Amino acid sequence: MKDHVKKCLTILLAFTVILQCTLVLINMAYMQLEEDFNIVYVNVKSSADTAEIYPGSKRVNLKIEAVYRNVTPARNVVGWLNISSVPGIGFSVGTGSCSPARSLNGSIAENVSLNTYVTFEYLLDISTSVSPGSHNLTLKISYEKGGEHCEELKNV
Repeated sequence: MKDHVKKCLTILLAFTVILQCTLVLINMAYMQLEEDFNIVYVNVKSSADTAEIYPGSKRVNLKIEAVYRNVTPARNVVGWLNISSVPGIGFSVGTGSCSPARSLNGSIAENVSLNTYVTFEYLLDISTSVSPGSHNLTLKISYEKGGEHCEELKNV
């Protein structure tokens, strides 16, 4: 009888340990799928500060606003804009694909905490070969959180 109880308790303990490990792994996987940054607004303006952008426009201001949604602060937040999906869109002279996160007052955001809004800004030249309409670009947000390097891809 005692051997039967021992076997049942051993099996019960083994199932409990397996269940706990499974729950921990599921929780870790779920937490990694959550995104820390959410895009809230994308604004495009011409060099004349109007919303009219045409093929051939130069120094078009693309401003992407995002909010940080994690309790662990982020550091060294940088946005990398990928324009390769739209031939004919390029970065204006003296600018590039990298933009540090900026606070809404325009200063560089050194540390980004929960519910902080940041912007990434780019100056683009639109070739005359680009067809009018909306075009999708990709923004990679790179940052450090809790001593780890993190990246998120966003469609803008």
